Amino acid sequence: MSEKQKAVALFASALPKKVLDIDHKQDLLRACAEKSHFTIVAFIAMRRASFERLSQAVELCRSYQAHALIIDEFATLCVPPKQLLTLIELINEHGISLIDANTGASFLYAHQLSLKGLFYTSNEAEKTFQGTRIKRALRKRKRQGIRLGARKFGEQDHEALAIKQIVELYDSGLSLQKICNVLRSNHIKSVRNKNWHPTTIKRILERENKMAFKPTL
Repeated sequence: MSEKQKAVALFASALPKKVLDIDHKQDLLRACAEKSHFTIVAFIAMRRASFERLSQAVELCRSYQAHALIIDEFATLCVPPKQLLTLIELINEHGISLIDANTGASFLYAHQLSLKGLFYTSNEAEKTFQGTRIKRALRKRKRQGIRLGARKFGEQDHEALAIKQIVELYDSGLSLQKICNVLRSNHIKSVRNKNWHPTTIKRILERENKMAFKPTL
């Protein structure tokens, strides 16, 4: 008779810990291992869904050279899709099978590759759907006349006059910092009513320069 392959068992423990409950779960896991022709070399109790704890289970499989991770029920794997995908990649990397002790379902290496592809496709589809939904919402707000993004300095009459003054001061040879000082002394505030900085002046000048050379259709 060939030697049984090794497995690590993972189960959810109650709060507070109950010895009888733990013993019962371990017996069920041993029975599942027997049916699947595995012998359990280590048990891991997990009080709640934890990607870190699942990763530790994979590491334990590696250290014991176990070929399977038996879980009392897949509901234990209540982790975000991205983390579950990472877990599947870890398991695939070391050729470890997943077995659900509750249903007896076995996800071998080939099945896990399919799961990985499914999760990846599902995740990409969700990203595309969210992106489309955001674009639709933005178009709707734009049609309703709702402003999208921050207001640019210069849209109001007094701001337009301030920009004209900035350009004139720059053309006269003043540095960006000196232009800031002039605006502050004249109590001219930026679009967010904050003090002026050279980088802000530079952006306004660059914008005005682009507008000056913008071709007319």
